[in-house]
Amino acid sequence: MKNKTIIIILSVLFVLSFSASIIGLIEHNKDNKSNNKNEPSNDKIVYEYYLDDLLQNEMPINEVVDEETQTKLYNFSKYECTNDITGSFDTDNWKFNITSGKNGTCKLYFINNYYDIDITVTNGVLDENNIKKIQRENDAQLKIIPNEGYEYKEVNCSNNKVATYDKSTDTLTISVVTENIACKADFELKELTMELKVKNGEGATKENAYYGNSLSVVVSPKDGFEKPKVSCTNNQEAIIKDNTLTIQKLTNNTVCTVTYSSIPIKKYTLKIEIPEEVNIVSGDITQKIQEGKDALFTIKAKDGYEISDINCGDVVPNKEEQQDGSIYVSLLKMSKDLTCKVTAKQIPEQVELNPE
Repeated sequence: MKNKTIIIILSVLFVLSFSASIIGLIEHNKDNKSNNKNEPSNDKIVYEYYLDDLLQNEMPINEVVDEETQTKLYNFSKYECTNDITGSFDTDNWKFNITSGKNGTCKLYFINNYYDIDITVTNGVLDENNIKKIQRENDAQLKIIPNEGYEYKEVNCSNNKVATYDKSTDTLTISVVTENIACKADFELKELTMELKVKNGEGATKENAYYGNSLSVVVSPKDGFEKPKVSCTNNQEAIIKDNTLTIQKLTNNTVCTVTYSSIPIKKYTLKIEIPEEVNIVSGDITQKIQEGKDALFTIKAKDGYEISDINCGDVVPNKEEQQDGSIYVSLLKMSKDLTCKVTAKQIPEQVELNPE
């Protein structure tokens, strides 16, 4: 009776142990199917992973990039399976679920949600607030500040991607980004123009020079003008010395205007004092003569008289007797006020001698 009881107990223990083993195997197989992480299953399905059409060693691991919008690194695009295998991709759990079919190959395609933007600049500076990544199919806009005196020349991007630069806002724009982009932006020294206008003088011209260089132009006044004044647009400074206009540092396109002032006309007074025995034939008794010009007058003695002297102080006048007996007087290059005193004397009567 005792042996029979022992046999019954052993039998019950065996049944319980066998049942537990069966249950554990079933649960193990279930766990493998639900957590295969796209590794080949018992159905011998082989997976290939592509990111932007490039074969990857493993399926891309998705991560949140933008916490505010919960935008992730990648998006699932499509799948291609052999042997009529069908399925669907669970984006929440980031795995591919087989609907039907087995023993084949499935290619899973993913695309990037974000791309890297790498910009190098010569003679300029990237704004520190520029984005480093741009969401797929969006436009990338980056601020690039040229160094002083430089302006935009060109930009070259990888894969011949077209980019444009707006000089008014210093903004580089890359349209519809669908891949990682590397661009090189070049800036060159500005070539500037100085247009020179001259009033009452000579030297009007247009001259070019690079930013920061000096520039000189010869100018000269017309006769009767002097004392030039110069003004330039765009806050450009210029000086004139010894008939040369100079801009020490050209920093902008500019128009410079040089204006000469007329020389004040200085005049001297000539007074002619004549006795009643002398007439003025030409010229006025009082004359205003421009500095450096000649003073002219003509006098003639009345009948019975002759001019004895013309005294103009320390200036000796030129005298020319005319055929009619008048005297043409000239005082060359007047340089001060003068008074000329004319004197006359009576001509002695001719006495005829008696031949007796």
